[in-house]
Amino acid sequence: MKHLFSITCRYDPNNPVVVPCVQSIRQFHPDSPIHVVDSNSEDKSYYEQVEQFGAKVEDIGNQSLTTGNIWHTYENYPDYDFYYFLHDSMLIKDGLLDLLEEDVMALRYFRSWNGIGWTPAEVPSGENGFVYEETYNWANTQLLAKTTYRPEPAHKFAALFGPMLMCRRSVLDKLQSSGFDKIRPTTKRQSEAMERVWGMVLNMEGYDLTQHSLQGYCYDPGYREDHRLEKIFLGRQ
Repeated sequence: MKHLFSITCRYDPNNPVVVPCVQSIRQFHPDSPIHVVDSNSEDKSYYEQVEQFGAKVEDIGNQSLTTGNIWHTYENYPDYDFYYFLHDSMLIKDGLLDLLEEDVMALRYFRSWNGIGWTPAEVPSGENGFVYEETYNWANTQLLAKTTYRPEPAHKFAALFGPMLMCRRSVLDKLQSSGFDKIRPTTKRQSEAMERVWGMVLNMEGYDLTQHSLQGYCYDPGYREDHRLEKIFLGRQ
C-alpha cells in the first residue's frame, strides 16, 4: 500500500526536533517518502538538514498547523492510500507499517464532550470539553456553517490528541465530502480546539478512537507515553 509520512513543522532553532524526527522515521522506514510541511517558521535553516535524509520540504505558508498539513497533503498527493500525519516533535521508536491494515489510528486520545469544562489530569475518569467558550462557539459555528455535520450539545467522544492522525485516504474522502476540509484554524486556541473537532467528526463517521489508539487514554495512570512513538513537549506558543 502506498503511504506517506507528512510532518507538521514549526521550526525552533533552540529545539531543532524535526531533524531527529525525520532521522527516526528513516531509521525504521528506509524507503518511505517523508514530507515536512512548514508552518510559517521564521527560521528555515533546517531544510538542508532534513533533506539529507531524503525528506521533501514544503514551504506553503501553512497557518493551520496539523489541520492545514492534512488537507494540503490530501489535496496535492492523491496517489497515496495511507498517510501518517505527525508533529515534528515525535520520535519513531518502532516500524509502523502494520498500521496500514487500519482505517484510522490515533497516537493517543482523551475523553471529551461538546461543551465547556475541563477536568484536572489527576482525575483520569474525567471528560474534557472545550477549554474556552470562544473556541467552543467557534468550533460549533464552523461545523454548522461549512459542513453537513450537526454537532449535538453534550455529545461525548474521544478527542484526537495533536490532532495527529494515521489513516487511509478513504477516511479523509468521507470528511472532505462533508465539507470538513473547509475548517482551518488560524490561532493557537483554534488549533487546540481542533483536537476535539477532529474527534467529534470521526466519531460521527463511526470511528471510535478509544478502540483505535496506539497509546490509549492519555490520562490513564498506567498509560505508556513512549509506546512505539515518543512525544517531546516543547511548550511552543
